[in-house]
Order: sequence, then structure tokens, then C-alpha cells
Amino acid sequence: MHLLLKDERAADSLPLRFTIASLLILLIMALFFTAISDLKESTDENIAIMEIDKLVSNSEQISVRGEGSIIYMEIDIPENVEVHMGELLNEEKLWPLNPRNYYIRIDERHTI
Repeated sequence: MHLLLKDERAADSLPLRFTIASLLILLIMALFFTAISDLKESTDENIAIMEIDKLVSNSEQISVRGEGSIIYMEIDIPENVEVHMGELLNEEKLWPLNPRNYYIRIDERHTI
């Protein structure tokens, strides 16, 4: 027992263990926050697509009903999402005929 109390080899490696554990925790936290950020972007994109689908559906109803039709609707697109309608390259003139002529921009990512 007295020999165990004098053996300090484990104490020498303790700072190295704390350093490795700290680095692993930092790595896991970075991966976690990256995953959360991607999940939020994906959710914002899905919300924007649902709102665009609502707009397309209502515009098709107005087209069927004819001129003078009025439909009131509320569109709620998240703040960091930009929707550009009728702006696909070489298809600008197709916007009234092709309601799917749009793209969504979230930060630097574009979804057509």
C-alpha cells in the first residue's frame, strides 16, 4: 500500500487527459452547433416553400376565376430567407405561365 502512495505516474498523465477531454468536448460542441444551424436553415427553407405553394395555389384559383377575382392571404416568409420569383436565368418571360419559376436564397445558399 505504501508503494502505491509513492507512485505518481498517473498524476503525470492527468493534465494530458484533461487536455484531450477538453478538445473532444469542444469538437463535439462545434459539430452540435453546426448541425443545429443546418437544421434551422432547412426548416426556414421548408417554411418558405410552403408559403410559395400557398401563393401558387391561390394564383391558380385567380386564374380559373378570371379577372376581378380577389383572394386575401397572409404570407409569412422567415426573415433570413429571400424569395426571387420569375428570375430564373433565360426564363424571365415565363413567370405568369410558369409559377414554379423561382429560387430561394438563404445566406449564400440558393435553392431552385
